[in-house]
Formats: sequence, structure tokens, C-alpha cells
Amino acid sequence: MPGIIHLIFHLGCGFLISQKIFPGRVNLKQFSSGLLFGLLCAMWSPVPGAFIFGFSPAAHYLGWFLTGMLTFSVYLLYRNHRDNNLKEENYEANTELSIFEIGLILTFTIFFCAMLASHFNMAPDGSVYTRGNLYGDLPFHLAMITGLAEQGGFPPVYTIFAGAHLGYPFLTNLLSSSLYLLGFSLRWSVLITSFIFAFALFYWFFRLAREILMSGFSVVLSAFFFFINGGLGAFFLLARLWAGPGRIDALSGNLFMSPTNWVEQNLVWSNVVCDLLLPQRTTLAGWAVLFFALFLLYRAYKTGEKRYLLLSGIIGGLLPLVHTHSFLAFIVIGFCWFILALIRAADKKALFLRWLYLALPLIILALPQLLIWTFPQAGSPGFLRFIGGWNERGDLWPWFWIKNVGVIFILAVVALIRGRREKLYLYLPAVILFITAEFFAFQPWVWDNIKIFFIWYLLTVFIVADYLKIIYYIYRERPASAYIFGMVIFLVIFSGALSLLREVQLSPALLFSRDQVELADYVKDNLPEDSIYLTADNHNNALASLAGRTIFCGYDGWLWSQGIDYSERKGIVNTMFNNPEQFALLARENGIDYVLFGPDERNRYESTWMEIARQYPLVYESGDYLLCAVSLEAKELLLRQK
Repeated sequence: MPGIIHLIFHLGCGFLISQKIFPGRVNLKQFSSGLLFGLLCAMWSPVPGAFIFGFSPAAHYLGWFLTGMLTFSVYLLYRNHRDNNLKEENYEANTELSIFEIGLILTFTIFFCAMLASHFNMAPDGSVYTRGNLYGDLPFHLAMITGLAEQGGFPPVYTIFAGAHLGYPFLTNLLSSSLYLLGFSLRWSVLITSFIFAFALFYWFFRLAREILMSGFSVVLSAFFFFINGGLGAFFLLARLWAGPGRIDALSGNLFMSPTNWVEQNLVWSNVVCDLLLPQRTTLAGWAVLFFALFLLYRAYKTGEKRYLLLSGIIGGLLPLVHTHSFLAFIVIGFCWFILALIRAADKKALFLRWLYLALPLIILALPQLLIWTFPQAGSPGFLRFIGGWNERGDLWPWFWIKNVGVIFILAVVALIRGRREKLYLYLPAVILFITAEFFAFQPWVWDNIKIFFIWYLLTVFIVADYLKIIYYIYRERPASAYIFGMVIFLVIFSGALSLLREVQLSPALLFSRDQVELADYVKDNLPEDSIYLTADNHNNALASLAGRTIFCGYDGWLWSQGIDYSERKGIVNTMFNNPEQFALLARENGIDYVLFGPDERNRYESTWMEIARQYPLVYESGDYLLCAVSLEAKELLLRQK
């Protein structure tokens, strides 16, 4: 199967590159960096060919050649490379992970992969089920994956809004599109890439934490604080339980709300696993790449090695189309650490020239992505604006952050005052990221700033874990110290643990019925890839998400969050469905090829849909779904097929 060859070839090349860049005996560092090198190559290698051949197998075969040439070039570049720097070898030995830490990485990875697999499942009859926030996010990503693979156009466009230029960071979905195009099932094209990114994310989190903290005790603390995060929501929940079990029915029965995501209580500091890593594929991939880039950057900051600066600049420069928020965080952290290094350097000119090894590849690789995709979208309505406060909504500022982030927010203040000075200097970018995300929105949906806040939180848990380790070792001989320390950890992770437990126990929700899947299969097999479909604006639109076809105007929430002005087109859709006498004219003017009448269309336009359906020949009928040919081309195709 070409899809398996595509994946294994790129992962193999990534591992060969890693062996040359990080020489020595085979270890987890080589393996994990090889995974990311391989996935980044698999993402980027089809892109040059896609501009020439479209997103097609030919573009991927050219991509195999490009990846092979890159691997060969690295071998030539590093053919005489020897890592003889004794200082760096000793430094590497001090940052190796323990067996216990490796065990935690594997435990976190297995738990996450099992959760994700249960959140995207198919029943024996072909219907698709999901859980939690994937119900809202998964169809959006599937529409991107199938749209790119089925239509083959490049640069890609939104399948949820005909003719709109795609500005969303799409490379994570492009990777799944490649596997889907080359033979993987849709489900496994999503799952297998996410599984690999999950392992890489957990591994590089631990390596970055070990690199900065140099203590297994602190690393483990920071991992629990970051991945089982939560504020005081569990205590709000206990208060509701005290008032009577009936008081929490609305929360327990809601698909999206949890003790860390409870809008009624203005608790919006979601658990990172439940509400970011599981449903948001770009965040999962982006953080895996970001943590690796920050590991390389911090190693360069500590050792002054040019190769780490160069690698960090290359990896960071590939981030914008993987995850734009992670790229922004990398820029802020890299600039701050450069300033700190410059202040401390005896030879400032030499240090400035050395850091060009990071800046030049970063600019060369990132700038085209920003100019072609990111900046045009950032100029859309709702992007990049002053907000003067993230999500306080009437809460006093300190209380909002204490109840959302919990004990960590208080401990961070104490750690900043009493912690080790050398660690606090590195916290400067965290402060800048926090202030930036608190006062400026980068997307129409202000909540999305949480992707920047969580990088602040990443650095925060590092300094808190470092401070708690010091306090523990100072007072560990005292009888009550272990109990107090355990209580602090419990307070930090209680809400997050409840959210994760709730996520595991959520009942499956039907995302696409068997009829929707059969409709999508028919359209994929029989109708043109470039046709435009008129449908209702339900988010679980099988034509867009499963068939990869372009719909005239999709789900409002997605269009708004992408900065697309859909108001005029929304009015056209309503006019067409509500006024059968105007349908034909507006369909011609807007290039509509087919119209769908399913449960959403029938329920919303129950008084007019049947009159419209009678005007056009039936293309497909199954269960509650009718598909009619509208344009002349669609009618002629129907006659030829008959």
C-alpha cells in the first residue's frame, strides 16, 4: 500500500537524519527526534510537487525523492562529524531520563491514544461516533483532510465555504490527507499520525523539563501539573453536590462541560488533554514540534553550540503552517533568551553572529508561509485586536486566575519571589506571553488565546516544580511535610483528574449516521470533485467532512472563527430555500450544482423544501437523504450515467 510506504519511508529517513545529527548509540532521543524529522518531511515533501501536479500521487512520489535527497545531503554534511565535546557529553548524561520518567511517558502516551481511539470510532454499520469536544472539532478537520485528498487542488481552499482561500495552519491535516490519498482509511489516517505526535509530545515535554530543571523529581511534578491541570472547578462541583445531586444534572449531561470547562462558573481554563490535545489536531502536532524546538533552543542557550541554534531555527521555521500559536510562542521565547544571553555575554558581537544560525533559517523558512497564508487571514475581521482582558467577565482579575488556574497561580507568585534566580531569568518570555494573551486577541474567538496562555503555563509549572523541590528537601525531615506536600499536589490536579475521568466515561455521540456515510460514499464514487453543493449549515455535514466536497456555506461557528464574512452568503442560502420561485436564478448566479435535502434541510425549511425538490431531477435517495441535480452540467452528467 503506497500509504504505508509513504509513512515508513519518511519515518526511516527521519531516523537516519537523527542518527547523523545526534550521533552515538541508538536511544530514545534519536528515536523521538527521528519521528518528528520524519513527520515534518512527510508534511512538507509533497508541497513543492503539489504546486506543479496538484495534491496527487505524483506530488508525493516527487516528495519521496526530495526527502531522500535531504537525507543524503545530511549524511554528506555530517560524514566526518564527531561529537567530541566532553562538556556537552557530560551535560547530556546529566539530562538523561530515568526509567520511571520513561515509564510515565509511555503511560501518558498509551492513555492518550486509547482515549483518542475511543473518541473516533465506527460502528459495524459504518456510522461514526465520537465523544466530548471532538463532536465539534472533528468534522472540521475531516473536511480539510478529505477535501484536499478528493479535490487535489493546491494551495488548498475551504470546503466549508466555496471559493475561500485556506488560511488555517493545514499541514497536520495535509499529513493525514497524504495517507488517506495513498490508501489509508479516513479513521486511521487521523489516528496513526496523532499517535506518533502524542508520543513525541510527551517525550519532548519530559526532555525539555529535564533540560531546564535537571531534576527527575521536578520533571515528574511539572508533568502532572501540566497534563492533569485544572483550577478550583472540582470544589464548585462539590458545593453543587452538597446542595443536592439534581443540581449537577446539567453539567454531567453536557457533552462539552466539565469541572475545568464550566461556562456558568466562568471556569474556562480547560484541561489540556480533554479540550486541547484530543480535539485539536494542530495543537497536538504543534506542541510536539514546539517542545522539540525549545529543547534545541535551550541546549543552544546553555552550551552555545551552533548546530543546536541551526536546528532550532529550522524546526521553528517550519512551525507557522503546523501551528501558528506555537510559532508565535517560539518567537517570543527565542527573542527573550537571546536578549538574556546577549546581556551575559562577554563577546556580544560573537554571540550575535552565532545566533544568526537560528535567525536566518527561521526567517527564510517562516516568511513565505506567513506572507502566503498567515498574514492574509490575520487581516480578516476579528483578528489581532486589543481586548483589555481575556475572559474575566465580571470576575475580579486575581480571583479569575486563581479559580481557573488554581493553586499553581498562587505558587507561581511565591516561586517568583523566593525561587532560584537563575531559573527566574528564563521566565521573562512567560511574562510577556501572559501579558500579550491577556490584552490582545489573535483570532475572532478570544478563548483561542488559551493556546498562548498554555505556553506561559508550561514555563510556570517548571518554576513552580523547581521551587517545590527545594522546599520539599528543606523540610522533608519534618513529620507533617509529606502530608502538606501531598495535599498541595492533590489541590493542583484534583479538577483535572475529574475532567479526565469524566472524559473516559462519556457516552458515544453519533456524528455521522449510516445514511450520511452511504451518501458520502456515493458522491465520492459518482459525482465530480469540483461540484458545489447547497446544504444547511449543520457542522456534521457528510458532503464536506466525508466526501471532501465543497459546500456553498457551512457552519457559522467555523466560518466566524476563520474570519470569513459569511453574512451575505447566509442570506442567499435562506432566500433560496425559503423562496422556491427564486431558487433557479440564485443557483445559476452562485454556481450551485447540487442541492441536498436531509433531516437538517427538511426541519429548517419544512414548508418549502419539497416544492424545490420537485423542480430538479433526483440523483440519489437513501433513508432521509435526497440529492438533486441543479446545474446544467449536473443534469447532463445524470443523463449520461443513466
